[in-house]
Formats: sequence, structure tokens, C-alpha cells
Amino acid sequence: MPATWEVNGYGVPIYVNTRYEFDYLMKADPPHVPHIYNPVGSYRRVIEVDKSWKGKDIYLHFGAVKSNVQVWVNGQFVGYSEDSKLEAEFNVTKYMKPGKNLVAFQVYRWTDGSYMECQDMWRVSGVQRDVFLYARNPVHVRDIEITPGLDNNYKNGWLTINLSFLKQSIPLLKNYKINFSLLDSSQKVVQQKSITLADSTNYQNVKIALDNPQKWSAETPYLYSLVTTLQDKQGKTIEVIPQKVGFRTVEIKDGHLLVNGKKIYIKGVDRHEMDPSTAQVISRERMEQDVRVMKENNINAIRTSHYPNDPYLYELCDKYGMYVVDEANLETHGMGYGPNSLSKKPDWFLQHFQRISRTVERDKNYPSIIIWSMGNEAGMGVNFERCYRWLKARQTSRPVQYEQAGNSEFTDIFCPMYPSPNDMLKAANDPAFQHKPFIMCEYAHAMGNSVGNFSDYWDIIRNNSIFQGGFIWDFVDQSFLKITDRGDTIFAYGGDYGESMPSDENFNDNGLIAADRSLHPHMLEVKKIYQNIHTKALDPMVGKIEIYNENFFKDLSDVYMEWELVADGKEIGKGRVDDIKVAPQQKAILDLHYPLPRMAYKEVFLNVYYKTKKAGDMLPADWEVAKDQMAVISQWKNGLQLNSNGDLKSVASDSQYILSGKDFKIAFSKHDGFIHQYSYQNKELIQEGYDLKFNFWRAPTDNDFGAGFQRMLLPWKRASDDISLKQLKVDDRNSANIIVSASYDLPYVSATLDMTYQINGSGELLISQSMKVSDSVKVPMLPKFGVQMMLPKQYDQMAWYGRGPSENYWDRKDAAFVGTYQMNVDDQFHAYVRPQETGNKSDIRWVTLTDKSGTGFKITSDTLFNVAARHFLDKDLDDGMQKNNRHSGELKKRDFTTLSIDLQQMGLGGINSWGTWPLEKYRMKYSDYTFKFKITPVVR
Repeated sequence: MPATWEVNGYGVPIYVNTRYEFDYLMKADPPHVPHIYNPVGSYRRVIEVDKSWKGKDIYLHFGAVKSNVQVWVNGQFVGYSEDSKLEAEFNVTKYMKPGKNLVAFQVYRWTDGSYMECQDMWRVSGVQRDVFLYARNPVHVRDIEITPGLDNNYKNGWLTINLSFLKQSIPLLKNYKINFSLLDSSQKVVQQKSITLADSTNYQNVKIALDNPQKWSAETPYLYSLVTTLQDKQGKTIEVIPQKVGFRTVEIKDGHLLVNGKKIYIKGVDRHEMDPSTAQVISRERMEQDVRVMKENNINAIRTSHYPNDPYLYELCDKYGMYVVDEANLETHGMGYGPNSLSKKPDWFLQHFQRISRTVERDKNYPSIIIWSMGNEAGMGVNFERCYRWLKARQTSRPVQYEQAGNSEFTDIFCPMYPSPNDMLKAANDPAFQHKPFIMCEYAHAMGNSVGNFSDYWDIIRNNSIFQGGFIWDFVDQSFLKITDRGDTIFAYGGDYGESMPSDENFNDNGLIAADRSLHPHMLEVKKIYQNIHTKALDPMVGKIEIYNENFFKDLSDVYMEWELVADGKEIGKGRVDDIKVAPQQKAILDLHYPLPRMAYKEVFLNVYYKTKKAGDMLPADWEVAKDQMAVISQWKNGLQLNSNGDLKSVASDSQYILSGKDFKIAFSKHDGFIHQYSYQNKELIQEGYDLKFNFWRAPTDNDFGAGFQRMLLPWKRASDDISLKQLKVDDRNSANIIVSASYDLPYVSATLDMTYQINGSGELLISQSMKVSDSVKVPMLPKFGVQMMLPKQYDQMAWYGRGPSENYWDRKDAAFVGTYQMNVDDQFHAYVRPQETGNKSDIRWVTLTDKSGTGFKITSDTLFNVAARHFLDKDLDDGMQKNNRHSGELKKRDFTTLSIDLQQMGLGGINSWGTWPLEKYRMKYSDYTFKFKITPVVR
């Protein structure tokens, strides 16, 4: 069975991104690798060869071995192979004998080929795919190449077939027959052809035509079967070879990538082969799961970053419909892009050429592969120029891309990494970028709590014709399941295996999904933005809407629509439409004919959900494939006035002011001006030892760390923690409404802050937080503006009217509809691999925190606001000035709830995780802010 050494107790897994993993042992010096330490795996097995194999050719097949394999059979050396992500096959006929045979092979962790495999992934070793023996008749078809084509109208199709045989077989082939049968999906024969092999040329360019065949696309993945039968001179069948085929074309016209004549969108992801238990040994079940998750979330394309995948993945993509960019196992990042780049050294040409050409020869028959990629981050030089020319001459049916070729003649597609939305807008108006498809090979870096501004990307893509989408980096976190010495279950990342090992920490955790294939919250945003059905309100007062079908090849007859009217968070109407008649790339107007009630609502939303009518190969029946929310009435405003009911008492001691009424008590500290006690009906609403205090800080996300915000924005953390109370006043002249005012200096940010609390006889609190900043100094932007309080653990029932139910942020909230939601505080925390900011809810109208009996409080504001509730302190999620190897699985829940109530917090950012900021429109600029909200005790 295939197995990775390092996750089975042999050696240490190393994660690095751009460097060679052995550079802690020696400086990179190609082709030399370390000799002082270079683990070797030795494998031996006795294999019984059945007598029925006598007279046949026997092949030994290695699916993938890292980083090399050298083979012996019965003590005789057979051969050697490199390229850890492609097959190695050896003809071992002359070394084998009937009966028992000893097969042995050795694998080195590092070879000269390791210089070509410097990818951003775990550097591990071993046998990564299946190893087996098989036998064939001495005269057999060695290779079949099947190239589909369509006529100029993309209606009628043909297959061009090239057969090759072993050179020594050609003289024996005269008067052999090749029969071709083309079968549809029901296994009915729809076309046949037979040829007699008279010489060595008549089995090239064989054409089989079919009128108006079903076309293959990611939306309509129709497959035929081509069955090739070889018969000898006496008509005896020698072998039968079935091959799935799809009729489709891929071409570039007028600067656009076309499939079957249509300019498609690439709604893609970059995918590493990764399993949390078996590393880079991937089961068929795991591959099926990956494709299913992609289909469930509207992903239609995979870039096999950064190497050819297990062949079974391509079979799945053919069958279920995924566009594939097939990438060669070629990255020399550790050598840089300058003069040391191996792409510029002619003596390394064969290393480049063999990896690229062998990828093409192995994978040429998969219809799902629409683009070849020559590799990744290996510089640009003569070796890629030569490989590009060869590839364009070798196969004209697919375009070729290479990111490092930029916009030069050596790539058919401009496929940049991580352009910002502003970069894209500039390119949209630059004539230099009008002649090639613009498809990002990597974008929207999904590290930790990320994928902000994703809708901004797709607004630009959909509104500018040169763009056709891209591939999100990346699909799945590259983490291993690990049990720590303390018994905690964690997802391990770089640096978790040996302190002396090189490490790029958690930079390999960039997934839309976790290593166990559970979804991260940002996958919901991707599903929403990638959806293929879009709804716009034309006249929402009477239910008149416009539906746009963004599919290119299929109508909407396979889905139905459910709709609901939601008024002030409650459903007031619903319906279903079963017959949705919208052709591909067309719009249709639909009237839902709903009457709006005469009641006065503050706001009403129309929600529509598109679901599958019946179960398919990957999606079950009633699976939601698209959704939209449209405002019908939008005039939300909370009243924040306090009623003057009941008398209040005000008592002062040396350390505090105590305000009390019939059912409540509120105590302000004279030391810092904060509320440190708030009780209602003898129940404490603030955890003992904590306060209700202002707060400007969030636990840094991975993107925050990448931008250096943990240092750059540090003054706001200090302003939150280092309290400088200027004045505390109590105005108790009106015993029905007492006002407490606290003024603070914020010297770290050159600002002043006023906190004003108005309390009535019912125990309600109206809080105003107002900051004035200096015009004469330069201070960085704010992470957030609001307050924070800690609640006793029994207040763990959260209900809110705002966006949900999943976490959402200023720049990542399209998938989170405005509505009413209820959730336990435990479920507010999302366990990103490394602890960080999580659980925020935006556009809040009101929120309640109660115990299970319904006692607690409600918060409202005169503006939309943000809340987050967690059983952790911010410092539990905060690494400080630099990342440490911490894991969410090691966190221990607090016996209380931290509640953040914020006017706003800055966006997450979603361009990259090593320097870019949130887009400017999602930043909290250094400016004056005022936030008012009301806390009202509630009792069921």
C-alpha cells in the first residue's frame, strides 16, 4: 500500500514555501543534495508470477514515488526514474521468471530532481500512489491519442485517433484489424469504424464523425465511450481498450478562452493532494469527496497545483464536470527568478522538458483538461521558451499557460497571481491586456479568516469582458491531525515537528475547507459569489423580479425556486416556482404576485433560493445552488430614548458610584470609570472581575499578521488597555434618569474619548461612545470601534436580527442574509487552525444574550452595528507581536462569555496574506467616531 514515511514515524515532515527544505543542511547547489543526512527507503517483496503470464510483456508500474525510484528484480538492476508526481513504468519481462520473484526498489528523500520540486507544500517522501504489475500480449496498442473536434458551428463533431505500437511490433501488424465502436451513455453503439493495418501509417489520424453529438462541458459533462479492439490476422481479439471521450473544443478567439464556442467563466480553486492522516497519499474516496464539495459550492474548475494529480481525479472531473488546468511538476522557487533560475540554464532543459512532455502524454485524453500549465514559480528562461514551442507544435487542441511568462509570447493566457481589484481595473483599460484571456492562476488568498472583498473581484470580472475568473488559493488546509502531549487534538502545521526544522509556520493553511473537509465560513461566500443564477428586483413591492442564467450551456429546467417575504425578521409570505424558463446567458422576468400586508414594517426583504429538483450524480435533491436577498422596504431605525420610569438612588463610596432601582444595581469604578457591576433581579450580568469597557482591538488574523498590523496598529491595543481617566461625573439631578460621564485621554492615538451612560429606573442603559482625534498627527487606522464586556457563563443563548447565521464581516457578508437567528455561544467560534479573530456578525439591528430561562439583556442601536460572542478572551486568540505555534484545538473555553459590541471593525482583506491591506472602502480611517447603543434587561 502507498504510504508517506514521515506520517508513519520515519523522518520529520517539513513545511516551507519558497525555499528548499534541505537548505538547513547545505546551501542550494544544484544538482548536489545533502549527503550527511538523506534518508533512504528500501522496499522488498516476493511476487508470484502466474504461469498464464508466460510469453507476455510484464510491466512494473509506480504511480508516484518521491523523490525517485531505482528498481531491481531478482538482483538485477532494472532502471531509475524521477518526477514524484508522474508514473514510472519498467518493462521487466526479461528479469522475471515463472514462480517467485524478488522485486526491490529504493527511494531517496532528495535527489537532483528535488531542485525541480520546490512547491508550497509539506515536503514528505515515500510511495504516494499505487504500485502494481500487469501483463500484456507482445503485440498490443502502446498508446491511444483521442482528440475531439467540432465544426465551425459547434454542432457536428469528430474524434481524431492516433495509435502507436512498440517499434518491434510494427512488422507483425500487417493484416491486423482495429475496430472502433463509439457508445453513448446508455452503451448504445452510435458509430463504428474498422481499419486493416497494412503499414505503419494507416493508424494515424483516424477520424470518427458524429452528427450533433452531446457536447461535454463542466455544466453538461456528457461522456461517450470509445472502445478500441485489436484483432489478429485470424480475427482473434487480442485486446479491448475502453476510453471515455467528450466532444468539445477549447480555443482562444478575440482574446477570450472559449469552450464549445462560448466564453466561459473560471470559478476555480487551486488544489493540493492532501489528507490529514495520510499526507500526499490520497484515497479515491477522498478525491470523490473533494469533487463533491466543489460541486456543492459552485466551483467549476481546478488547477492541479503544482503537479499532475492522480489519474482518478481527472476521471472524476470528466464524469461530473470540472474544468482542469493540468500543471507539470515543476517549481524551482528556491533558486529565485534571476540569473540562478534553472529555467535559464540550458543544461537543465531535459529536466524541464521531460516533466512537461510526460504530463501531456499521460493526460492528453481527458476532456476535462482544457489548459496545460508548464509549471509554477520557476522563473522564465530559455527552457520554458523551448518547451512552449514544442508543446504548441505537439498539440494544438489546448492552450498553454505559465504565470512567469507574464504577457509575453510564451503563454497563451495572461494568468497573474494576486492582482488587486485596482490592478484589474487598470488592466481593463490597458490595450496591452486585450489580446489574451485574463485568468488569475491564484487569487483571494484564503489563509485563516480571510476572503474579504471577494464580491469586489467578481463585480469587476462580470463587468469587464477581458476577465474570465481565476483560481482561489487554495482549496484545503494542508494540516495533519495530531494528538499533542497534553492529549489535545490539533491540526498541525509547519514547525510542529521538531524545533530545529525549517518552517514557514501555518502558511500552508490557506484552504476554503479544513483538512478534514469541513467548511470554513468563507466557503459560503465563495459559493454565493460563484453561483450561476442571479436575481434582481425590478418592482419588489409587487414581486416583479429578473432572473439571469449565467450558465453557458444549460437552462434552468433542473431547478425550482422558493421565495419568502421577511418583515422585521419574521416570515410573512412564501411560495414556490417550479417552472423557471431561462435559457443560458439569458434573462427572464418573473412576477411572484405577492400582496404586501398593510401593516407598517420597518423593513421587508424578499429572499429567493434555487434548489435542485432531483438528485444528480453529485448533488442531492433540494440542494441549494443559488440564493439572493433583495430589499423591498428599507427604513430600519431603532428608537434609543429612555423612558423616565421609577426613581434611582445614587450612592458614592471611596472607590465607586452605585446606582440602583427597584430591580437593578449598576456600579461604576472611580478608578477607571467603567461599569464593573450590572445586576438585574439579583442576577449578575457582568462577570466578576471584569468591566464593560471601550475596545479598539481585534485578535489579529493571518492577513493582519501578513500586513504587520500587530505592530502597525499596536497603538490602538494600548489605547484599549492603558486607561487614562480624566474625569468622572455623575448627574443625578433627575432621579428618573441619571447620567454618568467619563472622559479619557488616549495618548497612544492622540485622541480623547467620552463615554456617557444614561440610566433609567428600569435598569436600562443608553451608552454613547464618542472619540475626537487630532488633526495634527498621523495615526494608523482603527481595527474596530466599540465596547466589550464579559458575561457569566449562563448567558450563552444568543439571538439577533442582522446578518447570519455564519460569521460575516464588512467585506465578506454577501452570503449572510439579514434575518433573525438563534445560536448557542459555543457555535459562534470557528476553529481556524491558528487562533484568531472569529465569529463576528455585521449589520445588527438588535441582539439578545440570555440564559436558558430567557433572562438577560437586549442591545439595540440607532445605527447598524457588529457583535461577537465567544467563550474566549481576545488575548486567548492573540499571538502578540509574532506568531507562535498555537492551535485552536489547544484552547480551553472560559467560564464566561466575551461580548464585543462594535460600531464597525475593519475588513478582513482578501488579496494576499503577506502585505496587502483591506480595500480602502473597508478601512476604519483615523477619524472622529460616535456610537450609541442601548442595553435593556429582559426577563421571559
